[in-house]
Amino acid sequence: MFGNMQLDSFMFGIISAASLPLGAAIAMFWTPNRKISAGLMAFGGGALLAALTIDLVAEAVSKGEFYFVAGGAIMGGILYEVLNYMLNMQGGFMRKRSTAMRHVRRKHLKELKLLFKRMGVLGFLRHLPHDEVHKLVPFLSKRHLKAGHFLFNQGDLGDEVFVVESGEVQILNANQQLVETLKSNQAWGEIKFLKQDVHHETAKVLSDSIIWVLHKSDLERVAAKSQPIREALELYLSVHVEQQSVEVSADEIEIWSNNAMEHAHDPCHHEIAAEGKKHGNAALAIWLGILLDGIPESFVIGASFLVGTQAGHGEAAAGLSLSLLAGLFLSNFPEALSSSVGMRENHYSKFKIMAMWTSLMIITGLGALLGNFLLDGASPTIFPIIQGMAAGAMLTMIAETMLPEAFEKGGAVTGLSTLMGFLTAIFFKEIG
Repeated sequence: MFGNMQLDSFMFGIISAASLPLGAAIAMFWTPNRKISAGLMAFGGGALLAALTIDLVAEAVSKGEFYFVAGGAIMGGILYEVLNYMLNMQGGFMRKRSTAMRHVRRKHLKELKLLFKRMGVLGFLRHLPHDEVHKLVPFLSKRHLKAGHFLFNQGDLGDEVFVVESGEVQILNANQQLVETLKSNQAWGEIKFLKQDVHHETAKVLSDSIIWVLHKSDLERVAAKSQPIREALELYLSVHVEQQSVEVSADEIEIWSNNAMEHAHDPCHHEIAAEGKKHGNAALAIWLGILLDGIPESFVIGASFLVGTQAGHGEAAAGLSLSLLAGLFLSNFPEALSSSVGMRENHYSKFKIMAMWTSLMIITGLGALLGNFLLDGASPTIFPIIQGMAAGAMLTMIAETMLPEAFEKGGAVTGLSTLMGFLTAIFFKEIG
């Protein structure tokens, strides 16, 4: 382009990432529907798949460098996974809906499993149909109580059931004598709760505790809308007439919680938004996450201009493939468009969105320049390793973010759109 290898690397890096601010700019005034967004994302993923397959992996394999490129690919994939996990923990998962959904769903299911294990000490819950238990989850509330607080007093109506998560609760009789000390994963007066009898004891928090609570009116509200729950509660009460919960083994609770988890629902949109708000530095993490997606491509662009030197010709050749350049450009556009729409919906300013994507374009150019500079004069075996690392990282990124994002939004449109993107990148290889 300019006859200068370093300058050419920088400019081609800029060109490959120019679709980032372009996609962001379009997102400022146009929100594509889910099918269009999915089609674009899948098309970009297919184009990038073809580019990394033909220009990175196949080229190295044809030269007998399979083990170098394979080793590099494994390292690139693992490195991407580690860095991506670290960024997601800081809010980087918000950069795409699919990563946000996956992150929140993983956390949601983990918390739900723990909750089921705690609440599994309640016999009436274990006797509810497994596919109905989740209906009670929104009505379970967590209370943080200080030592000295009274959960209930003698004569109070038993309209709440309590399960101890941590801390200790003393059950005292009418003479203030100790009846039992409740500790983690223990409950009291389950049948009184179901029958709404009065308490003959007093429950005093002995040490700072976390208590899970279900109110009788909430149980009745759910049962009124669910015949299976009503029938299960009636059957349970007809069999269990004792006033305290029956002891149950940890194995029984584990089996029950696993069965209940099979019917767990995915988190809602507001749960994803709420999780994002917990991360005050989410904008930076999102930016770093998108940068992580783009680092491999910038280095491989810079390395491509050293192909001649790698081959031992003593002279650098402008070896950047048109299909690789097209694949990178086509994959960057839908990524920026989709992510920018999400950022806009999360109330990021237009200036911040454009600044983020423009800076990423410039950094991609600088990354290509740096890759060219650092690899100039390197051992020929370094190049297939670098190509493999880029391919491994990009393939991992495609599999974890681009295609899941496309399928989550568009379903069946993903397959054909990916195919068209794949063939388009190969077409550029043909004409290049």
